[in-house]
Parts: sequence; C-alpha cells; structure tokens
Amino acid sequence: VSHDDTVSSLDSAQAFFRANEREFTLKEDVALISLAVFPEREQANIFRSSLLRGQGWESAIAAIGSDSLGAPQLLRLHRRQYFQASTLLPQELWRLARTLARDEPSYAVRTEHGYAILQVHSLKLQGEVADFEYVRPEIAARFLIERRRRQYERLVATLRSRRAADIRVMRSDTLAEHE
Repeated sequence: VSHDDTVSSLDSAQAFFRANEREFTLKEDVALISLAVFPEREQANIFRSSLLRGQGWESAIAAIGSDSLGAPQLLRLHRRQYFQASTLLPQELWRLARTLARDEPSYAVRTEHGYAILQVHSLKLQGEVADFEYVRPEIAARFLIERRRRQYERLVATLRSRRAADIRVMRSDTLAEHE
C-alpha cells in the first residue's frame, strides 16, 4: 500500500464519517486516556510533577525510564487509548477520568497494581458522536466489506459472461414432506 493510497483511504474514511456522523453515536461514555502505573507513589508523583511543569507525556515517561534507581519504574503504560467504564479498571479510575479537565494529569491513585496517573484527552458521553479515531476501525471494516462485495460481483459477472448459466431453484412442497 503506497502513501498515496493510505492518504486517499484516510480522506475517504473521514469523508464517510462526516457524511454519516449520526451512525456513529455512542452507546456508552468513551474517554481517550493516557495511563501510567508505577510501583511506588513517589515515582508516580515525580511523573505527575513533570507533566504539570509542561513536559510532554512521552518525554516524562522517558525521564522516568532512565532513572538510575535500577528498580522497575513503570508497571503499565497506555498511550492515548480509548476506554469505557467497563475497560478502565478499577472503577475509581473511571470516576476520576470523568472529573478531570482535558489534558490535566490526575493525582496518584492507589490501585491493587500500583499508583496510577491518568490524563484524559477527550471524553464523549453516551448519545454524542464518537471521535473519528474511535470509529476508524469500524469504517475500515465497512470499506473492506464493500470492496469485497464489489470484487465478488465482478467475479460473478465475469463468470456469467464466459459461460451461459441456467440456474433453477426447485421448491419442494413443505406440506407434502410432513404428511
């Protein structure tokens, strides 16, 4: 796939999304979140402080990763991933995500897996139109199905043009079968 095909495909997907926005209303709340979980509260707070000072997520992660303490600095990391209430666990994280201002780093939240810091980039509520990036895989799947349907129709048309076909469907009498 060439770069031009990818750009064209992206443009087509965005145009389809804009033309059919109402088909992409959310059935549940969805948030685009970056999440990092640290083994120690101190590491989480250092990370949060870096974010509050204006350091970007990636560079703050890199700084934590290059710490010379030798202990694992990061237990889990999600960069700009979509979550629903059912996928962002524990539930305290979801409740916190719904209260944060856009791109505001949370305080360190203790979970059974460590201390979590999250940053909400987008929050869409049930009934709102989803972000394009959230539904982009669904649009790509629709395009794939449509492309395959057209290929199938061309194949059938080609086969019919090469061979005369006489297709007869025999219908049996369903009442006679049950007597």
